[in-house]
Amino acid sequence: MSKESLIVAFYRPESPNEPFINRATAWITGKFSHCELLFRNPKTGKQNLASSVFQSECVFFRSKHFGRVCWTFKTIQITSKQADQMRVFCSNAAQKHIPFNNLGLLRCCSPWPRPTDHTCYFCSEYLICAFQAAGLFEHAIPSVVTPSALFDMLQDFNEYTTATPMLQERIEKKGLKFKFGTNSQGTVKKHSKLKTTWTNFSSNS
Repeated sequence: MSKESLIVAFYRPESPNEPFINRATAWITGKFSHCELLFRNPKTGKQNLASSVFQSECVFFRSKHFGRVCWTFKTIQITSKQADQMRVFCSNAAQKHIPFNNLGLLRCCSPWPRPTDHTCYFCSEYLICAFQAAGLFEHAIPSVVTPSALFDMLQDFNEYTTATPMLQERIEKKGLKFKFGTNSQGTVKKHSKLKTTWTNFSSNS
């Protein structure tokens, strides 16, 4: 059965100009305030097809580049069939313009979470529903899962920490280049390249 990599991106609100909702979410639920799925685009082969939902917006499913340093990326291996099922779920949600779940976010850490009815989502609720569309995390209750809780849930998955998608793509094409200085004899060592992928670096190692 063929496998496919899926990246889950987690945002840390570290800027002094962060919106209040980001800082409040991180303060109440943990260090992350937002999360997104990042698929490999079947048409281009690039891992830049992102999906999630922001406050006051609708679900999106589009190409995206992550240039800011406040993102943490977790990569998991799922079957190609599961990846297709999740892509279909995300594409359909975006086409339906499903809005952000404001009330659900406010109630997610309370004793009275808003039941998920698929008419609106907050980001981590949406990601759990996408996973469940592929038969994953079936026992999770989407409306009580925060971004930080999802990050912890992935610790028990076959995950590893990875670089940004753009950097990983460059590494796969050109390899890693190491620059060495002079040795004790004053001889300058040359650059060396190493072809590798980030699957070699496990978060548990």
